[in-house]
Amino acid sequence: MDLERWGLIYKHSESPELYPIYLVDRMLTKFEFINELRNMYGGSYDSLGDVQKNVLNVIYHLNKYSQNIRDINAAQIGDILYFRQHKKITDVNAYNEFKRKIRRIINSLTEKKYLNKSDDSRPMYTVNKAFKRTASLFD
Repeated sequence: MDLERWGLIYKHSESPELYPIYLVDRMLTKFEFINELRNMYGGSYDSLGDVQKNVLNVIYHLNKYSQNIRDINAAQIGDILYFRQHKKITDVNAYNEFKRKIRRIINSLTEKKYLNKSDDSRPMYTVNKAFKRTASLFD
């Protein structure tokens, strides 16, 4: 099985021969990257609001695990965050307002150098690994 060979899944040690039980590598189920972002941004990360932290978290996650980082745009980030909270669109106006809010946050994070933005016609975003880190209370 390719997934097993690639180390993405592994057979449970007490798995029966006839019906093997596989476990997913824990790294693939990770959705929170607080420590990684705090290590990158330091105290500047600590002073951000929850929504800004969520935006950075999604972008970091996609930068780290996505095969095609060309897809990381403000619309996609807004969709991911919206559907994590709401599961479906019940109010189109609220959905559109939420996505506008995320776009404003991304623009602000880009201006403050937390994010890098490509110059393409459809901009993509990456976390700024060269961010000038400040000390954190958690250091």
